[in-house]
Amino acid sequence: TNSRYPLVFDSAGFVQGMQALLQLGRARMVISTQGDRGCMALVRGEELTVEEPVKAEPLLVGGERCTVYSCPAVKVEEVVDTTGAGDSFIGGVIYGLLNEWQLDT
Repeated sequence: TNSRYPLVFDSAGFVQGMQALLQLGRARMVISTQGDRGCMALVRGEELTVEEPVKAEPLLVGGERCTVYSCPAVKVEEVVDTTGAGDSFIGGVIYGLLNEWQLDT
């Protein structure tokens, strides 16, 4: 948290916190990494076709059509160190977006 977005995720669930962040600006999406529970993305606009295990749920945010995507974490045999795992994941997402990959790929 910081002074501009104080405790938005402590006072509400993840989806409500993501809605609050999306309504604060012009972002197209808000992504929440959730460790061994996977990740969620709240995206403005039309719903993409997704395949299991990804789930998509339509949601109105401030009267605007959005979609909540949730994806479980990939199971691994042995976790050595999780330091920076979420940052690395988001770096990969940003790389994909900059290269115009679709969220469903």
